[in-house]
Amino acid sequence: MEFNFDDILSQVERGKVVLTKFLDESEQAELESNLSDKVKVQLFGGYQNAERKRALITEVDYDFDDFNLVAYRIDFPRKFTQINHRHVLGTIMSLGVNRNTIGDIIIGEDIYLIVTKEIAKYLIDNLTEINRTRVTLTNVDLDLLDELNLNEPIKEEIIVSSLRLDAIVAQAMNVSRNDASKHIMMKNVKINHKICEKTSQICKINDIISIRKYGRVVLLDIKRVTRKERIVLSIGIWR
Repeated sequence: MEFNFDDILSQVERGKVVLTKFLDESEQAELESNLSDKVKVQLFGGYQNAERKRALITEVDYDFDDFNLVAYRIDFPRKFTQINHRHVLGTIMSLGVNRNTIGDIIIGEDIYLIVTKEIAKYLIDNLTEINRTRVTLTNVDLDLLDELNLNEPIKEEIIVSSLRLDAIVAQAMNVSRNDASKHIMMKNVKINHKICEKTSQICKINDIISIRKYGRVVLLDIKRVTRKERIVLSIGIWR
């Protein structure tokens, strides 16, 4: 998404409240870094650990509880099929829905979907099947999402030869170093929301590595170094 920062600032200075569509993390950072100190920016994606968020931009403090968001639980007969993030997003996009009206799709024991209010009824009427399986959407309160501690990363340990980006991506994705390098050079990998094409980039603790069509990895801690000088790395994974 390209922002017209002058236009946003002009609207806010005229007393308007600007509510954007969903922004990914790089867009959120771009927005906050380009707007002046005269305006206030609030970000909310429906729950505490949301990745995709809407921005509320005002000149004064403004209380807007739900940011015009709706959350659904996607119910389906799990005994007969599996539904993943790609299935959900692909099906919604095939209905002609704009990506920036879709927030996080949370895959866990249950599947949750966050969208803008303006497309909520359309999805209720039209999102009836995913991955050749009948589904129903059940509205859930946004407060429930925080109580469920959704989108917490799964903690794992990997062993890498170094903290090079290609080494970490290879182990996290369980692919060869060569395949990991291809993903990086094809601009499929970001570090802290910025594309990185340098396979030899040295990563640091707390870096977040996003891998397109795979998920995200956060580097949590170096647990130890083995006798063969390989690094045992604690990571958190969002798939």
